[in-house]
Amino acid sequence: MDSGADIAHALRGGGLPVAASILAAPDASAGVHALAAFTPTALKTLGLAFPMIVKPMRGRGSQGITLVDDHASFMRAATGGPNPDASGST
Repeated sequence: MDSGADIAHALRGGGLPVAASILAAPDASAGVHALAAFTPTALKTLGLAFPMIVKPMRGRGSQGITLVDDHASFMRAATGGPNPDASGST
């Protein structure tokens, strides 16, 4: 298992508590949601609330992790745009 999503899925399947998470990309595919679908209401329906952490699919450890406090910051972080109000990478 290499991706955090795979690890979370395995832990959840084993009955362990795991934070809510989603996979998103510009375009939807199997198991991956389209970013455009993530309105504030849709995020809430998925059990996600601000503040939240956005992490790119690629990278190791804490590379690219961003703390976001609102929908606009979420979309900027998820699309790789500048996010001056976020905490930045750790």
